[in-house]
Amino acid sequence: SYYQQNGQQAALAKAYVNWADSYTEKGNADSSLWVLKKAYTYYTNQNSLIEKRKVLVKALECLLLFNKIDSAKKLVKIVDDAHVYPSMEYLLAKGKFYQKTGQVNEAKKSLQEALATIEDTRSGFSVPAMRANYLGDKIFVYEELIELLIKENKVNESSINEAFIHAGAANQCKVNVRRVHSEYLTAENAAENISG
Repeated sequence: SYYQQNGQQAALAKAYVNWADSYTEKGNADSSLWVLKKAYTYYTNQNSLIEKRKVLVKALECLLLFNKIDSAKKLVKIVDDAHVYPSMEYLLAKGKFYQKTGQVNEAKKSLQEALATIEDTRSGFSVPAMRANYLGDKIFVYEELIELLIKENKVNESSINEAFIHAGAANQCKVNVRRVHSEYLTAENAAENISG
C-alpha cells in the first residue's frame, strides 16, 4: 500500500542519515555527503522541512569537519538564498563556518541569531518546564559565543567584557566587570582587588 511504501522510504531516509554519521566517524566525507544527499532528496520530495534542515546542518558540519571550505561556502549561500527560517542548529553551524573562515563579525551575528531563535521558541511556551528544555541549547550557544569573543580579544579589547556579559546571561546572573591593571596587582593586594 501507499502508506507502507512511504513508511519504508522514511525509514530508508533515516538510515541514510545514520550511515552519514558512521561515515563521518570513519573519516569518509565523500560517502557521508553522498548519503546525506540521498536523504535530502527524499525529504524534499516529501516536503519535510524539519528533516531537510537537519540534513543540511549535518552536511555543513561534515564539510567543516573535513575542511571542505569552498563546498561549505556554497552550501551556506544556497541555504541563505532559499530564505528559509533558519534553525538554531543551522545558525550555530553557520557561525562555526564563519569562525573557521575568519569572519568574526558574521560568526558573532549568526550565534546571536541562534540565541534569538532559541528565545523565540522558548517564549512560545507558557509552561516553565517546556521553556527549561531549551536552556541546554541556549547555554551551548552562549559557550560558543564566549569562546569566539575570547579569541577575538586579540583584535578587540571590548570582546572580553562582552564574553563575561554573555556568560552571566547564560547563567541568569548579572556580571560586573572591574578592570585591574596587572601592573598594580601584587600578592599583598590581590584579594582586595578581585573581591566583589
